[in-house]
Amino acid sequence: MRVFLLFGFAVAAVFAQDVTEKRLTGSSKRVWTAEAFKTAGDECSAGRTLTFSTDHMLEDKRCFNGKIVNNRYPWSLKNQDNDTLLEFSGGAYSVLFKEEGKQDKMRLRMRQDSKGPSVEQEFSSPKPKGNG
Repeated sequence: MRVFLLFGFAVAAVFAQDVTEKRLTGSSKRVWTAEAFKTAGDECSAGRTLTFSTDHMLEDKRCFNGKIVNNRYPWSLKNQDNDTLLEFSGGAYSVLFKEEGKQDKMRLRMRQDSKGPSVEQEFSSPKPKGNG
């Protein structure tokens, strides 16, 4: 009986990762926006997007010190303590999704090793066609 329970948890964990991956990437890649870019010429004052691809590469585009900076990182998912974690750029984030009208929302919460405050950021992306 214990073997079946462990196998059931393993199957559920793999299924959760597959569902999370599909929500992150869509059919090939998906752009998630935390804040629209505000630009004036070559300078910016705000903005951040994350683009997840099915090849497990992430494009992190953000306004930093008045310039748009574009970084690419490999990303992965893992299960830990009944939570699905998204890992990229040396950090691990709890990832939560919700639907809001024609938008999907994603909240990333940085996992803290210490008892300090958690760091969260919310992103939105239009729902993929065919999903309501």
